[in-house]
Amino acid sequence: MDRYIIHGGTTLSGEVEISGAKNAAVAIIPAALLVQGVCRIENIPQISDTDTLLTILAELGARVSYLNKSTIEIDCTNARYQDAPYDLMRKIRASYYLIGSMLGRFGSAKTTMPGGCNFGVRPIDQHIKGMRALGAEINVRGGYVYADAKDGRLHGTSAARARIPSRSTVSTPCTGAPIPSFPTRSRPAPIWSLRPPPAGKCW
Repeated sequence: MDRYIIHGGTTLSGEVEISGAKNAAVAIIPAALLVQGVCRIENIPQISDTDTLLTILAELGARVSYLNKSTIEIDCTNARYQDAPYDLMRKIRASYYLIGSMLGRFGSAKTTMPGGCNFGVRPIDQHIKGMRALGAEINVRGGYVYADAKDGRLHGTSAARARIPSRSTVSTPCTGAPIPSFPTRSRPAPIWSLRPPPAGKCW
């Protein structure tokens, strides 16, 4: 379709159900790895990126249950470290979120470089900078990102500065930082990445 043609003059009415945000879902789903138990996530958008991430978690040993079309429960009690499936990882751009969650849970991670739609080069240098500030050793070679946390855990830092801060470049290190040896502070941080979840909700 080349264009939409709208003929006005008619009053519109009705209800539209708004699905959850894709950019929020692709960050929240990998973070479920950090929960030693069941995590319920509501209003999940029904898109290929979320389906792929849920399949990746299942490959890592998580149990994924659909309560309805937009609500899922993820039980990562028996999740285990292994290489994330290459063919699945290459389908999504947000593969970098798994670096933080796998480091936080297992102390090691091996993921692919961002894939997904061909919108050109997608650098992840700011994500890597944030993880290195927490003490992770990261190498990029052969299309893979190899990450290891010293002593099997990340270590907090007084500040992790990003040259061009964004929600995702703050979220990646923060995902791996819930269990560091001392507090982590990120400056500057985009304020929208720090909103708390609604009362009584997981996210």
